[in-house]
Amino acid sequence: LPISNPWTVLSTPAGWTALGDAISCVLPDGRVIVGSVGNPDSRTAIYDPIANSWAAGANKLGPSSDEESWVLLPDETILTCNCFGHPNTEKYVIAANKWISTGVTPTDLVENSSEEIGPGVLLADGRVLFAGGTGHTALYTMPPIANQAGTWANGPVFPKKGGQQLIAKDAAGCLLPGGRVLLAVSPAGGCPASDQGYCPPTYFFEFDPHTNKLHEVTRPANSGQAVFNGRMLLPESDR
Repeated sequence: LPISNPWTVLSTPAGWTALGDAISCVLPDGRVIVGSVGNPDSRTAIYDPIANSWAAGANKLGPSSDEESWVLLPDETILTCNCFGHPNTEKYVIAANKWISTGVTPTDLVENSSEEIGPGVLLADGRVLFAGGTGHTALYTMPPIANQAGTWANGPVFPKKGGQQLIAKDAAGCLLPGGRVLLAVSPAGGCPASDQGYCPPTYFFEFDPHTNKLHEVTRPANSGQAVFNGRMLLPESDR
């Protein structure tokens, strides 16, 4: 409650034992849809902040929501690339309370060893950019009717650094005011086994939707950690 500033403990949805490491998305009417972290567990649940209650949402087609990135689209659907069951993709049609297939990405975006992907970002032109845990990216174009599949196309591939492919594994991204997307990536390997494949440091690239190309930008001095340590939030004053 932002007026009185306390934190309030919420119950979990009926029949759920945990929430976390899965994905959520605010619906246009202010409710929040949440996916299950279980695998297999295709359930979703919808929280109503006015009623302070949970309701069952439609089950996903894929076996889990774990590690996914969900993107709310202007046609009131929510798009995702399945991390478990990749390279399949699907979207939630809010009005119908139903998940439908949106085909497969032209190149797999999910790293097999970790089932990780990077961010999904809605572009100013209506397309969606997904950055992959494989170093590849993909672009989704909405269909004219919300319950249709839409289309996918390959995006640019991140380069290598020191012979290691740069990947957006559990990484952040943010749409910038000018329409470009700032993306964080890190090397796919070359680090100690104790890092469990999350290798430092973090590099930064901008995606230009007009040219569909990636451009490296200068990284700050404190970017020596692996990419999953960072998150991005554009201040309201910069929007």
